Amino acid sequence: MTETKLPYLNQPGRGDAVVRGNTFGSMFERFENDQNVIPRSQWDQLLAEHDYALAQRYVARIKRQTLGSCASHSATSALEYLRNKAVGTNLCVLLSPLSVFKFVGSRHGGSTLDANMRQISQVGVLPLDTPENRAAYGDHVWPENQWSGNLPSGWEETAAKFRFTEWNEIGSFDELFSALLQWKPVYYGRAGHAIYAVRPMKRDGQYVLKYANSWGTWGDAGYGYDTERYVSSSIRSYGCYAPRASLLLPEDALV
Repeated sequence: MTETKLPYLNQPGRGDAVVRGNTFGSMFERFENDQNVIPRSQWDQLLAEHDYALAQRYVARIKRQTLGSCASHSATSALEYLRNKAVGTNLCVLLSPLSVFKFVGSRHGGSTLDANMRQISQVGVLPLDTPENRAAYGDHVWPENQWSGNLPSGWEETAAKFRFTEWNEIGSFDELFSALLQWKPVYYGRAGHAIYAVRPMKRDGQYVLKYANSWGTWGDAGYGYDTERYVSSSIRSYGCYAPRASLLLPEDALV
């Protein structure tokens, strides 16, 4: 099997995940020290026992980036996934990647995954500018791809309702696959692009990751597949993160 290729990585809006700006393990507790790394001898049994395709029901929507904001698109999508898992998809709130990217990236460049994690953990994300979100949050919303303009006055109070602080940093493919086997989304970067994996799989005798992308209907209806060989060398250089054991969100984030 070959991994899903990523075309146009150097074109605006197609990638632009930047190699990390901090050192491995400096921001969050390492997965191997905090979570269960499942032995490979158990992987096939778990894949046979559980229908991990069900995890995709927590993907709120495949987004479509037009700037080099893949790291912000994927980070906010992973947060949507966590909220859907915690409170149910019927209470889904779509989030704005650019309300994060405005603080961690540049209009004609990209951003690091660790900068996005810091912004989301410490500050939060604004809801996406949709009729439903405007009805609920007034002007405390922001478009998916709008760079220009100033965020509305008092936006920080609303953004703080949409954040998650409990993450682990992953340092190996075994940890990454273990997180997926434990029904956790995994946010990671490789080859100049950031995405988040939502399902562990075995295809053609290889363990692979099915990931949600930010290029609209590209690939398998917005999804792609990564092999161990393709991602292993990039996990530590770009960053790789999964939520900790508890998926509980702050009380105000559930409102």
